[in-house]
Amino acid sequence: MDITDIRIKKVDSKNSGSKLLAYVAVTFDNCLVLHNIRVIKGQKGVFIAMPNRRTRVGEYKDIVHPISQDFRKALQTSIFKEYIRENPADLELELDF
Repeated sequence: MDITDIRIKKVDSKNSGSKLLAYVAVTFDNCLVLHNIRVIKGQKGVFIAMPNRRTRVGEYKDIVHPISQDFRKALQTSIFKEYIRENPADLELELDF
């Protein structure tokens, strides 16, 4: 399964104090789109968070998630590369490629 498109919607987190940097939509094989992946700046660096929903008991559960660590790493790397390509001023972020 190949990533054929990545669309990033940057969030203005500097004024709001939010850790959320962007929302991402990733297209696979021009057939499937995964929306609402979040790029978040955490204490240990920047990471991606998969789409989730809140359960009745208040827990958050991923709606979709990578099965293997290799796929998660490849997805995260692709998203980070596109994020930096679109936002070169954010090069100081601690992105783990």
